[in-house]
Parts: sequence; C-alpha cells; structure tokens
Amino acid sequence: KNIILSRKVLLEEVKKEKEDRLKTDLKCGDIVSGIISSRHDFGIFIDIGGVEALIPKSEISWSRTADMSGLHEGDEVKAKILSLDWDSNRITLSIKQTLEEPWSKIDRYQENQIINGKVVNIIAQGAFVEIEPGLEGFIHISRMSPVKKIKKPDEILKRNDLVSASILSIDQKNKKISLQLITGETDPWQQPVDI
Repeated sequence: KNIILSRKVLLEEVKKEKEDRLKTDLKCGDIVSGIISSRHDFGIFIDIGGVEALIPKSEISWSRTADMSGLHEGDEVKAKILSLDWDSNRITLSIKQTLEEPWSKIDRYQENQIINGKVVNIIAQGAFVEIEPGLEGFIHISRMSPVKKIKKPDEILKRNDLVSASILSIDQKNKKISLQLITGETDPWQQPVDI
C-alpha cells in the first residue's frame, strides 16, 4: 500500500517550460540579469531564469588580468548575451560588454604625459603596461633605459611591477600606445654639450 512519488519528472518539466520560454524571449545582444551559481578558473556560471549560462573569464572585464575575487556565488550580475546554442545547451554572456569600452576615454591622455601603471605581460621585445583596465601601453626594450643596453626586458621589469612611464605616441586607429619607462637615469642625449 506504499505509493512512491518522484519530483524529478516534475522538476524536469518545469525546467523545460522555463527553457522554452527563454528560447522565445532571449536573443543575442540582450542584457540579462542572473545569479552566480558557481565560480571557476575559466569563468563563472550564472542562473538566468532556470538555465545556466557561462561568462568566460575573458568577458568579465576589459582588463587582461580579470579579477574575479569580487564575484561570489549568490551575487546578482548583469551581462550581455554573446551566443545562444540551445542544441548544445550553451549560452555565453559578457559582463564587459555592458561596460564602457576603455578606448572611448582615450582623449584623457596625450603625448608626453606621465602615467602610472602595472606591468601585465613581458615579451622578448618589451613589456605591456596596464594604464587602466583594458587600456595598455607598450614599452619597447629600447625604451627601458637611456643609458644601458637591455638584452631582456625581465632584467629591468617583472610582471605586476608598478611603473611610471611617459607616453610617446597614441595610435587611436590601431589602439596602440607607445611608452618610455621613467627610470630616474639622466639621458645623455638631453644634456647640454660644451663646445
């Protein structure tokens, strides 16, 4: 005389109804709100009306070094829909696409201006410095010292170093900023010569 019931079928039906509703309501480019359901090294999953969507780490911030420490399970976030693949149950979102693009504020900077930033990447030719989230300048190895011949950028700089630099040029079209490291060394080419 025992009756065994299962909520699983009911929950699956409810989930399917929510999914069907979202399939008709959502489209790429929409801004949605959701609750963070889990956080991983590669990004965060959020629940948008009963369906999970992924915000990859690269889409959290305009910064190359996206900081996820301020995002916790249960937090509500707003994001833009980048792709909807209902066949594979994959929805990709972006928080950074809801924020102002950093290059839209480039007019605040000009040549010869001194900036402070953080070294975010080092390559054989030089170092990338983040001036503000999503806005980076490049210090060529030849611009790291006016008096020393530097063979490797990591002789002078390390990742996460805080540095001061002078803006040499801004190429808005190609989104490139050239920098010169300020070292405190006296540039012999700038000294007056007695003849």
